[in-house]
Amino acid sequence: MEGTIRSGVVRLGIAPSADAARIDVASRTDAGVSARGNVLTVSSPLAGPALLRALNGTAEDIFFNAARRVDESFRVRSATHRIYRYYLSGDEHRIPRLEEGARLLGSTVDVRTFGRGLPVDRASLRPIESIRVHATVRGIWIEVRAPSFVWGMVRKIVGGLLAWESGAIPSEKLRAAARGQERLSLPLAPPDALVLWEVGHLGPWEFKFERVRRHQLRYRLESARRADARVHVLDALLAPEAEQSGEANTSGDPASPPSSARAKQLVRDGWDRVSYRYRSDDADADSFQHTAAEYEPWLRPILDHVSAGAEVLDLGCGCGVPTARRLASRYRVTGVDISDVQIERARTLVPSARFIRADMAKVAFAASTFGAIVALYSMIHLPLDEQRPLFERIYSWLAPRGFFLATLGAEAYTGVQSGWLGSEATMYWSHADAVTYERWLGELGFEPIEQAFVPEEDGGHTRFLVRKPI
Repeated sequence: MEGTIRSGVVRLGIAPSADAARIDVASRTDAGVSARGNVLTVSSPLAGPALLRALNGTAEDIFFNAARRVDESFRVRSATHRIYRYYLSGDEHRIPRLEEGARLLGSTVDVRTFGRGLPVDRASLRPIESIRVHATVRGIWIEVRAPSFVWGMVRKIVGGLLAWESGAIPSEKLRAAARGQERLSLPLAPPDALVLWEVGHLGPWEFKFERVRRHQLRYRLESARRADARVHVLDALLAPEAEQSGEANTSGDPASPPSSARAKQLVRDGWDRVSYRYRSDDADADSFQHTAAEYEPWLRPILDHVSAGAEVLDLGCGCGVPTARRLASRYRVTGVDISDVQIERARTLVPSARFIRADMAKVAFAASTFGAIVALYSMIHLPLDEQRPLFERIYSWLAPRGFFLATLGAEAYTGVQSGWLGSEATMYWSHADAVTYERWLGELGFEPIEQAFVPEEDGGHTRFLVRKPI
């Protein structure tokens, strides 16, 4: 990364020469390691906004988000903390075992074992602030946070945990190695699954670059398409029976619906593929002719009764238009969506809102946070057995007298459709009938306000507006 930036500073007018730019990077990584968040210093006559725009022209795969001025004494490598995440296959059933291994390591590790190329004559302990294990839609990640890292440290920590998980290393040996009482030769985890997630520095950012430049967005979409193609090839090789012939599964009780993880991957990949086909940036309506004017009366009770400035959640926010954009004109909006492309677009189209790429069934918020929660045409893409538990969490997230607005099923249905919207995407739906949803919401304690059938093509959905009592 540093070399790429140095080669672009003169071409983009950032500095008269690469040496004059005096570029220094907070964290250097092994070859093959990605970075979601890093910090660098650069000397330039450009002001903050102009500098960010110029830096974002250096390469399509490097994104500069924020800047602030620092004095000559600032040392970028003196970060308050660094966070790495290592991504693994598997599911949440691995988490307790890996968490147990993390506890064996404790709060320090000897980098003679958990590092590379260091002296071997005496123990050299480095502090570890935390090791966390978390489930994602496509697997799990191990997050390691520390003030600083030596070469290969995270990859050795992960390699040690995986060797211990498999039974290759006894617990007492892993614990002793971390404390410097014994030296082990640990496997080095491959670099391609490691991401430098965050580098922390004291002080606020003065300037922020909210947009994604066209060549960067093009790179993001092309990368997603290439990754999606690889996933589909592997799926076909590993489970050819799961590939559909191209016909929609229209059974309300299919013989072999996809697993929850597979269903969510179909939804995530599907929306990544059809995002622009479903709604372009400047379109008045989406593919099904839903418009902001149609949604306005649906949102009106929220706009009339929830105080300006309140927290509002948009579950399944898509590209942020029209719902999050309308709500953000009055409220502090948080949008959640499973699609990377949709979230990327939402951050550009609705810069005043906060957007999170997450599985709505797993995202967490504090109790009584939101004055309203909206889920339009989104929960119908969630496996049915995860919907009622999500209703329970929605109830807890709402403040007293908070509103919940959702479009849910009118008739029971679970199925997939390939070639959705004339694309190569396969989409998944799952929903109960309106009577079931009415019963669930009532059993949880919601007060009904409005229920209406919303026609769409040959069928339709049911719109529910309910409220949490005092």
